[in-house]
Amino acid sequence: SPRTLLEELLADADLDVLGREDFMLKNSALRRELETFGVTYSDTEWHQQQLQFLETHRYFSQAARQLRDAAKERNSQELRTWLAKNMT
Repeated sequence: SPRTLLEELLADADLDVLGREDFMLKNSALRRELETFGVTYSDTEWHQQQLQFLETHRYFSQAARQLRDAAKERNSQELRTWLAKNMT
């Protein structure tokens, strides 16, 4: 939890990918990286967890919100769509 403006900016930069067009690609790379350490998820578990993270995350700075919130919402919608099609 950031306590200063600089910490807020660093936190926003760290999670910038959530609101970028390459989120799904980077997200898949994160999943593969975790698998190399023995952390595995079913497709549904992974997508649910990622959607929950996106939906609860909030950028700290107004600039990050302006730059990334719209794409973050599109990424959330893509995860929702995947889950709607693939959950049984």
